[in-house]
Amino acid sequence: MQPSQGWRRGFESRLPLIYREEMCMKNKNIWLIALVFILGLIFRLIFLDKAGGLSYDELVSFKQASQSNALSTIYYTLKTDVHMPLYQLFLHWWAKIFSLSDLSLRAFSAFCGILTIITGFYTGRELPSPRTSILCASLFAINSFFIYYSQEVRMYSLLILLASLTVLFIVKIKNNPENRWTYAALFITCFALIHTYTIAFICYCPNINCFCISLLTKTTA
Repeated sequence: MQPSQGWRRGFESRLPLIYREEMCMKNKNIWLIALVFILGLIFRLIFLDKAGGLSYDELVSFKQASQSNALSTIYYTLKTDVHMPLYQLFLHWWAKIFSLSDLSLRAFSAFCGILTIITGFYTGRELPSPRTSILCASLFAINSFFIYYSQEVRMYSLLILLASLTVLFIVKIKNNPENRWTYAALFITCFALIHTYTIAFICYCPNINCFCISLLTKTTA
């Protein structure tokens, strides 16, 4: 046995049992998180380039995002659609960086879907149980509804991401009401939410109520 190995074993034998168990649990959680993220990535990227091309609704998004500039995209979307043009504007900029191909446009939705998994993980970290983060990320990663819309050239994947972010910021405010940046982030996210989907105010109003309740709780405490 080499001296370094003997020293290492002697040192590890002196470590408290609880500390060693925590280290093993932490390493196990890291591997589980990596597995969940990889699965979510595979599920969203596989068959992303569909053989049938774009559906009618996707062609509507394609037409809106393919305008010559951002102002034209906003004007054309407001003229032809019932929804606000934030998604179309993001898709327009994405297409400028990459391309207007079917694969490229669907990749933007897949990108939003991957960010939603990360958002779910950090939301779970704000909750008491250490394993909640893995559970939340897993639910986002393998949910067939989320996977389906992560491969569609529509605003729903961005909508899910923004709705998930509002939940994250509300939980953060509950845990740390002193951080004003979280309030600003919640307001911006809610603003983006209602400028992505017309009836998103259904989510927006409860969030504002939570915001007010948190402020009242803070002032009366």
